[in-house]
Amino acid sequence: MSTSGGPTFLGRSRGAGQSKSAEQPTAAWFGKNVLIVDDLATVRDMLQRIYETIGMHVVGTAANGVEALAFLESNSVDLVSLDIIMPEMDGIECYRKIRARGLPCRSVFISWLAADPRVPERLKEEIPLVLFQGKPVDAASLSDRLNLVFAFPAGGMPDRHPEDERVAI
Repeated sequence: MSTSGGPTFLGRSRGAGQSKSAEQPTAAWFGKNVLIVDDLATVRDMLQRIYETIGMHVVGTAANGVEALAFLESNSVDLVSLDIIMPEMDGIECYRKIRARGLPCRSVFISWLAADPRVPERLKEEIPLVLFQGKPVDAASLSDRLNLVFAFPAGGMPDRHPEDERVAI
């Protein structure tokens, strides 16, 4: 059962009271919309602060993949930020369903499991290694990861990314 009571639509843009990005507005992801999916409210809040700090717009949050897919039925986002282990539907299954539905967004996995190289390695035939970012995450490491993620076209991931062999997780 969901701990959040459903997906949250934040429907706001950065205002005067929110952090400005240290990142240059020329980054491909600058100003883009993101949906944060994590089962822990404290992590969702922390990720929201980081995403807003680097210049992205958090348009919603969800506690699991089921809520994320419900949100995506009626909202368009540029990026879905996924935890791996969550109740009801984990991030891997949610990613599969996003791809199967042909949704025009990119995904990134931000998880403690992503910090263990064995996890992305086992999934690399299905999910490019560059989509995995280990926790803890900060603005600099997230910016670096997003530069790699946004090298992919929205909605369709090639089988391999040129950086896959060189990316440290």
